[in-house]
Amino acid sequence: MCGAIEGSASAISEWGRGLDARAKKLEAVLGSESYVRLSWLMKSLQRAQGVARIWRGARAVGTGFLLPGGNLSSKWKSHQVLVTNNHVISKNPVDPRTIYPEEATLTFDALSGTGPNQPGYEVKEVLLESPIEELDFTFLRLDKEVERIEDFAFAKTMPRKTYGDRVYVIGHPRGEELSFSIHDNVLLDINERRVHYRSPTEPGSSGSPLFNDDWSLIGIHHAGGKEMKKLDDPRKFYEANEGIPLPIIRAEIADRVGA
Repeated sequence: MCGAIEGSASAISEWGRGLDARAKKLEAVLGSESYVRLSWLMKSLQRAQGVARIWRGARAVGTGFLLPGGNLSSKWKSHQVLVTNNHVISKNPVDPRTIYPEEATLTFDALSGTGPNQPGYEVKEVLLESPIEELDFTFLRLDKEVERIEDFAFAKTMPRKTYGDRVYVIGHPRGEELSFSIHDNVLLDINERRVHYRSPTEPGSSGSPLFNDDWSLIGIHHAGGKEMKKLDDPRKFYEANEGIPLPIIRAEIADRVGA
């Protein structure tokens, strides 16, 4: 009797292994993309709350995002800071497409939707600028506090190409509805001053926040093209998008404003 039971158990175990093998044939992750978890998607939606669409009149011209001022400098700790590219907003524009601070209106799709009656915010003060050929940033103070914004976490370390890390973008491509770039977003290269990645962007994405796999902030998106100079060999070109890494931005703030 004992032998019969052991034989049945062995047969059941063998049947289970066969079922697992068949299941693996029926279900698989194909290609380089995989599924994402609910918690990861929810965190991306939290980050989206702080991303702004920048308007000049009825035309959307770029993207920006909010950070607690105290996370950038103790001198800014009493207010929020809106970050965007200098080629989007500047007090002294060198590009005819750049708008003056007093022309800008900002809205937040993830907070109030995309309809015509969104509350708008205006620029109260320009805190700091760096021209496009340098770090291409503008830091602004808005005319009123934007409520219900969860603070962005700053990445403790920058992504690494050798680890196959990825770069995620939340912004307004072509000035349209808030969008997430989560496909074909491999990190191509990174150095102290620039980060290159394939994450899809369009004109209007300028000033978008860049995130790592954990949705922690790593930099600001500012450019892209089919003939971008490679970071490791400027004599060669490739298709890439380009951002400014967070550490060099924070170092510039500390040098010019104070930590």
